[in-house]
Amino acid sequence: REQMARFDGSELSEAVLMEKAFMRTAGIRRPASDLDGPESERNRIALLLGAISGAGGSSGSVARSAGLTNSNWRGYTERLDLRDLCFGELCRLSGFTHLRRVDLSGNRLTSLLKLTPCVSLEELAVERNLLGTLEGAGDLPELRRLDAGSNRICAVLELKKLTKLSQLSLEDNLVDSLDTFAGLHSLVELYLSSNLIEELRSI
Repeated sequence: REQMARFDGSELSEAVLMEKAFMRTAGIRRPASDLDGPESERNRIALLLGAISGAGGSSGSVARSAGLTNSNWRGYTERLDLRDLCFGELCRLSGFTHLRRVDLSGNRLTSLLKLTPCVSLEELAVERNLLGTLEGAGDLPELRRLDAGSNRICAVLELKKLTKLSQLSLEDNLVDSLDTFAGLHSLVELYLSSNLIEELRSI
């Protein structure tokens, strides 16, 4: 069985990112909600690159035909699953030009600013971190879903920039006003339980 890249909690190495990265199948663009299904395991970047350098097989053929290499794999990545790794700072995610879904839940993040190069990002999960603000999220123009429950978020002005945001979860935070949410015209689902909101007239 293939050994997973080790992570010591201090920094995200290239090997760890590669182990947690997944590419799309044969150029087929699926809904973001399907990107973590059981079939996605065969599209793990580390597995595909290993197949190229190893025995090959069908995984190696897929990777070779797609043009995947050790130097360009970031551009092929569609999903990053970085849950529960307990890191406090995110490395700058440059080169992930087709990244559409990132799960950063269960870490110790205090900032989202290093996500700003990921301009194609559609879904972002950052529950159970140490975020006090959503600064950086406003620079993700394609973002449609944001799950940020169980943080320390009190400042949400960044959300005003997200014209495509349709689903927002901010349960168990420190939000005390609905003013910002009233201007999110694409918003369909909003979850705000366990915050500091007392006045509902703004919504």
